[in-house]
Amino acid sequence: MDTLVFDSMMNELFIGIDSSTQSCKIVIINPADAKIEYVDVVNYDRDLPQFNTREGVIPASQKGLSEADPHMWLDALEMLFRRLSDNRF
Repeated sequence: MDTLVFDSMMNELFIGIDSSTQSCKIVIINPADAKIEYVDVVNYDRDLPQFNTREGVIPASQKGLSEADPHMWLDALEMLFRRLSDNRF
């Protein structure tokens, strides 16, 4: 690999997104030094109460059934990126 290209890549940051049952999390790392630069989490129950979830899912009327509104996941991502911007990252 060309040294110039490699050096350029090492100045970049990478973001990881983990969308799970109860929360959505972002982690930004600097691969040059393996340093975690930023972490934030949206807990669906706490941070997005308008979706009326318990442990990240909408209480179901039928036993064994669990559902979540996909709009909640989008709202969580939007909230995370807004917070990221508000922190001037």
